[in-house]
Amino acid sequence: MITIYYWAAMKKFQGRGFPIALALEFAGVPYEVLGNDDLPESFCFAVPIVKLSTGQLMSQTPMIMDVLGSEFGLGGSTPAEKVDCKQLLLDFNDMFDEVQKDGKWTAENGRQDKWFALVEKRLQASKFLVSSEITVADLHAFWVASLIVMKKGKIEPEKYPKFASWFSEMSEVSAVKKLTTNGVQIFP
Repeated sequence: MITIYYWAAMKKFQGRGFPIALALEFAGVPYEVLGNDDLPESFCFAVPIVKLSTGQLMSQTPMIMDVLGSEFGLGGSTPAEKVDCKQLLLDFNDMFDEVQKDGKWTAENGRQDKWFALVEKRLQASKFLVSSEITVADLHAFWVASLIVMKKGKIEPEKYPKFASWFSEMSEVSAVKKLTTNGVQIFP
């Protein structure tokens, strides 16, 4: 059993716990979510913290996603796909950080267009971000794209047709639907 520790056990908002729970849901892996008050003493700094089935605790969402991807076959099949998956976890983590900073994503500096063009290029090469199969990169990216849509508006299908189509298709994945319709908002 895998345990996710997060603020209020993800009952008020899902936040950074969302992509982790999404990966576990998608992989069909049993897990529980406990509050940060239930967290055993560890060397981890901040939630989300995951207790793996081995009992080891770890934090940092991109690294957790990478480990879950490796453990449950969602981290790419070939050496190149595995590298791409890791790269995308970090790219989307950068996007997550940037979209929250005032003045970082403006029409003048073109940051959003640069990132979206990169995603569009990736999706021209395959159905999903890494390959023809959903990976943890897609699951993590869906979470980030959800924040972008919430803060900046929809992904323009005229300008970024592959990215907009990917987001729409990901929205229909059963694990995504389960976590986006559970009555708990993703972001505070």
